[in-house]
Amino acid sequence: DAILSTEDEALLRLNRLFDSDLIRQGNVKEYFLELSEILRRYFERRFEILAVESTTSEILQALRQKEISSSLREKIEQVLDTADLAKFAKWRPPVPEIIKVNQLAKAIVEEARPLLPPAQEVGTRASHGV
Repeated sequence: DAILSTEDEALLRLNRLFDSDLIRQGNVKEYFLELSEILRRYFERRFEILAVESTTSEILQALRQKEISSSLREKIEQVLDTADLAKFAKWRPPVPEIIKVNQLAKAIVEEARPLLPPAQEVGTRASHGV
């Protein structure tokens, strides 16, 4: 088995969650608990911040110290705030809203994906002892 990147693992878990029966069975709170957990684990690995045991505002504060776009930060805030409403305020968003949040969660992971370093040319300086 190939080892998945941090991003691919998060996307796989988000897709599995989305394909699960939690929403169809009316388990909105459980769905958003899992969604939040997936993203928090991702943030810990990707941005090296404490996220799993942190509040949404603590996560957003930690992310302000990182070099991420305001657009990405806004998406993260929107998804985590929605998850918090569903988890703690017993809010039951309509299905289109849940789909939108799931798509936003995937967009966060894609947008946060680190850029790959340029490929090294074969036989450059290192092999010439420069």
